[in-house]
Amino acid sequence: MVVVITGSVATGKTTLAHTLSLALGYEYVDVNLLLRENHLGDYDVRLDSLEVEEDTVVQFLKSLVHDHSRLVFDSHLSHLLDSSFVELCVVCTCSLPVLKKRLEERDYSPMKVRENLDAEVFEVCLREAEEKGHKILILDTSISSVDDCVEKILDSLSSQ
Repeated sequence: MVVVITGSVATGKTTLAHTLSLALGYEYVDVNLLLRENHLGDYDVRLDSLEVEEDTVVQFLKSLVHDHSRLVFDSHLSHLLDSSFVELCVVCTCSLPVLKKRLEERDYSPMKVRENLDAEVFEVCLREAEEKGHKILILDTSISSVDDCVEKILDSLSSQ
């Protein structure tokens, strides 16, 4: 079973994915780190981000999934994996004031802060996950604790 945790940058994906993987006894997978380590994209200095083709991401994620995989994928790109491989797609969201503060605390440039706030406003990850046909659970990490979010995920998984 594969659970994907997606959402805009700084919405709490990594904290949630780590905690969930421990609760489930699944392997935590940092998709962005693996994409960088495997040189599967080009670093865009202007945007301060790794640019990767969607097909490349999908093929790479498929290569990580095996018959008895028990994985939690962490990335704003993880929802690109075909829904047939995914038990649940968790989309992390966050209020704009909280998200702006988190992004600024990371010392992101004003342009990068704006870009990520726009991605949240336009619900980019959610819309793309819907287009892929995922079973989606939306969690607002600005109003729910990590433990509450994990509990909601476990409830959702057990009700399937």
